[in-house]
Amino acid sequence: MTGNISVGDVNSTSDGNTKSITLYPNPVVDILQIRGLENFQGSTRIEVFDVSGILVSEKALFSDAEIDFSEFADGIFFYSLFEDGNIVQQGKIVKEN
Repeated sequence: MTGNISVGDVNSTSDGNTKSITLYPNPVVDILQIRGLENFQGSTRIEVFDVSGILVSEKALFSDAEIDFSEFADGIFFYSLFEDGNIVQQGKIVKEN
């Protein structure tokens, strides 16, 4: 089963607009795409952890980005998306062959 994670209402702006990001494909085999970062104004980064809580990837995000999962073992990973040091979204990513 494949699909997208689409996150709405991640963080409201002062003019009432909402921010959203999309991470796909999920489950991921090799490259995870991150879209929708143009909605974020501050310093944005993503951290990815394995099920043991070990940080396996950390990346500053400036525009649409990708994370290479090809070297990771199959399993469940968790991510945190930060804007200006504050967590604005958290979620789960499944890695499979």
